[in-house]
Amino acid sequence: MDNKVNISQIAREVGVSVSTVSRALSGSGRISDATRQKINEYLATKELIPNTREKRYTDVTTKMISVVLPGEENFAYMPYFLTVFLSVYDYFSIRGYQVSLIKITPTDISNLIHAVEAHVMDGVVLTRTVENVDEILYLKEKGVPFVVIGPYEDPSVLRVDTDHETACCEITNALLHKGLNKIAVMCAQRYHRINKIRLAGILRAHVENHMLLQREFVFYDTDVINIAEMAIEKTMAAKMDCILCMDDNLCMGILRLLRKMKIDVPGDIKVASLHNSILLDEWDPSISCIHFNVDELGKEASRILHVYLTEQRRLPLSILGYELQMKDSTS
Repeated sequence: MDNKVNISQIAREVGVSVSTVSRALSGSGRISDATRQKINEYLATKELIPNTREKRYTDVTTKMISVVLPGEENFAYMPYFLTVFLSVYDYFSIRGYQVSLIKITPTDISNLIHAVEAHVMDGVVLTRTVENVDEILYLKEKGVPFVVIGPYEDPSVLRVDTDHETACCEITNALLHKGLNKIAVMCAQRYHRINKIRLAGILRAHVENHMLLQREFVFYDTDVINIAEMAIEKTMAAKMDCILCMDDNLCMGILRLLRKMKIDVPGDIKVASLHNSILLDEWDPSISCIHFNVDELGKEASRILHVYLTEQRRLPLSILGYELQMKDSTS
């Protein structure tokens, strides 16, 4: 019979902290004789042998990597997430790994929890960050190696990102310098950290130009058709100069509605997007946007995770570049 016991179990049974048990067993550190005796008596009575090395998640390898995608309706089919998934697959598959996907939402990370409990992967690539970041806190707690694509303040977390705030400031500056001073902003969910960062860039550009962004024309939840239609109607009634969309998927929805409402771009209203993809590349007129190399983003995240898994070496935060593309939609 296996009579070994982890120090965390000893701590629970005796009613002390894990560090106290560790000090009692090692004989170092300050601890009362009474507490040391209590721990020793528990072990002797149960005929247990303390296992001073706790089992770590990384003790078992599977040669499997999991990519976490958004589980909200249709989100995972957006070109950004598909491109990241495929780039992670390409990087790891030639190194002998299998790659799987897990879907979670901001309020439900149960699929991720089940995968970790079943230990079906060695590491995780998180493709976005949201407000509550339950998945990050959970993975840290369980000791699962992971890398985050996107903004997150904890320097201990492996991460890759692009300078979204500066990029959004730059494209907003370009629009303002064109004389497009009345800008309406179309956003989706408030809880996405990236939306807050992009909005900060828009605001920064207005401050640099000694102008105010009209906050009543910052619309949220415009991925819902009825809300987007009302936002467009309010924008057109106020004779705004330009619609600035938070991402490519949202921009496509706005462009389709503008076409349906027989509103000409760029004749009646200018349009720009804070993220580009193949969705926008095919649109006529061509859409002004910020272009990020999403494939490189996924590969860099994979490299950072792979180095950690194979060398136990933590690479520093990696910030990739971007390209500002001013096209026909704002001319």
